[in-house]
Amino acid sequence: MSLLHVPDPGHQSVGIIPPGALRPLLRRGGFQRTGGLSLTRSPGFSLLELMIVASIVGILTAVVLPQYRRSRAVAEASSSIHETVSFGKHCAVAHKSGLSVMVAQPSGGATQFCNGRSTRQFDSRRWSGDATGVFCLGLSAAQSHRQARLRVTVTGQITCTFLP
Repeated sequence: MSLLHVPDPGHQSVGIIPPGALRPLLRRGGFQRTGGLSLTRSPGFSLLELMIVASIVGILTAVVLPQYRRSRAVAEASSSIHETVSFGKHCAVAHKSGLSVMVAQPSGGATQFCNGRSTRQFDSRRWSGDATGVFCLGLSAAQSHRQARLRVTVTGQITCTFLP
């Protein structure tokens, strides 16, 4: 019976392993003999390892992708609403102070003249996807909503409604 000497990284002898104990490893293809008594790992991945990785990536994609899309839609809606609220606040300040201000419409770029003489309406940019739960001045968006509309009265009061 021959014995195989296995050194550790510190080059101290840790013991001996009979060659029969390594046969299951050699049969699986994980290791191969390179001559003499040393063993090396064969290059590449087995089909089973590649299939496991592919299934893990598939499961992660199935879980993460819908959340990513929803997060993007919520961010897009929030950005659009906050931009519109900012324009509405500028117009409300102009109404309250009696100053005349030109305010650009967020969707389409048209300008509006805020001077406290008439009610102004601002439409946000449209967003794509489900932005359920996004708030505009205390009002929450539903799944079917794709745009917000701000109304600034001559007294400077701002109201928000959602549009499909």
